[in-house]
Amino acid sequence: MFKQPEQIFVNAGMVIAPLPGVVIPAQQIADVSNSLLLAQLSARAKYSLAAQQVERERACQTMLDNLYWIRLNEPYFALDGVQTLSIDAVVATQIGGLFTADVTAGFVALIASLKTSPPSERALAVWREQTVRPLHTEHLESTECPVPDRFQVCVKFALMGVGPVLHTLMLSFTTHTVLATDFLNQTLVTDPESKLVLQAYSYELSGRNYANLRGTVVKKLGDKPEQYVMPWACVQPPCQPPGLTKN
Repeated sequence: MFKQPEQIFVNAGMVIAPLPGVVIPAQQIADVSNSLLLAQLSARAKYSLAAQQVERERACQTMLDNLYWIRLNEPYFALDGVQTLSIDAVVATQIGGLFTADVTAGFVALIASLKTSPPSERALAVWREQTVRPLHTEHLESTECPVPDRFQVCVKFALMGVGPVLHTLMLSFTTHTVLATDFLNQTLVTDPESKLVLQAYSYELSGRNYANLRGTVVKKLGDKPEQYVMPWACVQPPCQPPGLTKN
């Protein structure tokens, strides 16, 4: 687990932390956070429907490309026939071929820390709103207020390295299970017609090029970081993630 869980923070639909044992300069943390936030919010604005998850993810990656994040690796695989799953078990057993050993261990440590560090109500609300989308199947005409019976879940985690280098992991699936408040280790029943998708990316930022865009990114975001970026768990205020006031 992370020795300093206060370094874990929510960025819209992502949970981000430095690689264990790595010290990231404040400006690099700000560049990573602002880039990811702009990419997520712009993609969601273009593709807001739950069923548009694939298009939303492509738009997010395109924005990161435009911000000079260079893709180093992007392995992907989808598993058919997964009847039940828990996110912590998937991370522990399925991502070994997606990253180097130290990055894989970092993601396992991140999930372990999330399970033992309860999120603040605000962080959980922001993260879930971006992560879990209700889906409505067809109902009888007499049903005035249909209740969602399926949920599209797209969970993203990210680890930062010096450079900055960024590693992201996405798990996407559809479930019929009503998700608990903290569903990271909940056993979920998956939709038999859906797949468990795992998408990994590793990036390196072209710092010289991004420096020319930094001010524009900050201006476009406005006060959005105050709304969407915060520590996963906040024990003692102030609870602003390090480096996010840099510009």
